[in-house]
Amino acid sequence: SLLDGSTPTAVAVGDLNLDNNSDIVVVDSELNNIYVFLGDGNSTFVLQMIYSVGLGSLLRGVNVADLNNDHFLDIIAVAAGTSKVLLLQGYGNGTFGNETSFTLGYNYDPYAVAVGDFNQDHWSDIAVANYGGDYVEILLRTCAA
Repeated sequence: SLLDGSTPTAVAVGDLNLDNNSDIVVVDSELNNIYVFLGDGNSTFVLQMIYSVGLGSLLRGVNVADLNNDHFLDIIAVAAGTSKVLLLQGYGNGTFGNETSFTLGYNYDPYAVAVGDFNQDHWSDIAVANYGGDYVEILLRTCAA
């Protein structure tokens, strides 16, 4: 379960530890945490880790995808309070690290995130929906590093 006082705002599902079972990632806008739950294939999920992203982050959206072509799912979350896209590198065993963040700009209010290869270069790109705006921000990956 989530910590007391949590306000879950989004969930993503994927096989985070390569056991062929669905796992769950939940973002919490009140306590500013990312929760990783590993599934056993029998509708039971065990909390693997809690990753804190800092006060005022206001996490809104989350997705999982292989962003660096290492065959492990990574976590992509958007934080409305800091106008950032947060990336956590997956290690294939249900743990994550090596946080990277991208600031979207002043007055951005990122609310949802999707991943796809938008420019057909075989690298995952990120789309961010901004609440209260009339646009979607596209972040294209343009290099391998």
